[in-house]
Amino acid sequence: MAEEDIRNHRTRCFGHILNLAARAFLWGEDPDSFEREAFTEVAFQVEERELRLWRKRGAVGKLHNIVRFVRASPQRRELMKSLACDQNDEDGYQLFEEERAAIDLELIQNNETRWNSTFLMIPRAIQKREHIDHFIAYLETKTSEPRQRVPVQGQLSPQDWLLLAEIQSLLKPLHEITMRCQGWAKEGCHGALWEVMIVLMMITDDASRSLLRTVGQSSMSITAY
Repeated sequence: MAEEDIRNHRTRCFGHILNLAARAFLWGEDPDSFEREAFTEVAFQVEERELRLWRKRGAVGKLHNIVRFVRASPQRRELMKSLACDQNDEDGYQLFEEERAAIDLELIQNNETRWNSTFLMIPRAIQKREHIDHFIAYLETKTSEPRQRVPVQGQLSPQDWLLLAEIQSLLKPLHEITMRCQGWAKEGCHGALWEVMIVLMMITDDASRSLLRTVGQSSMSITAY
């Protein structure tokens, strides 16, 4: 068999394919270039340029910057928690156990090289959406120092939150499959070929349904205008 035939018939690592697909979905056609640029800005501590770079990535980039802003200071983390407690006290809510737990949860920071860290960041932020929005609004009224606030162009709009929820729903099966396919498939599962074929069809169907939902929502928005 010729070398070219060997390459064409080689079975690629399914986990690696999933990783490439998720990174391309999040960061575009050339995720390596974005990751190198982001890493360079961090290495040279060019904060404003790094923030602009991430903002260009839409809702995920804005969320990255917000999480970084909050986590950069113990005082900000404590302020967010305090505001969440005060907000619930003022509203007179009887908190459920899950809501109390959400107040104590920390935001999760993603990084440039691990797409699954972005997946973990998004649902935690959605869980704490009210706390995040209240925190940002509070800073808008209490401080005049721009560096102590989240800039308007970096704040998450309602549409951004909807997009984050959609991204979460698309990444969730990829994350679950990645975890399941770890290992050597010694017992005919956890990465066996039959699982890979089924999973590929499932991912394709999920992506198609998501595309149809997005097109439908876009059509409704256009009609509204």
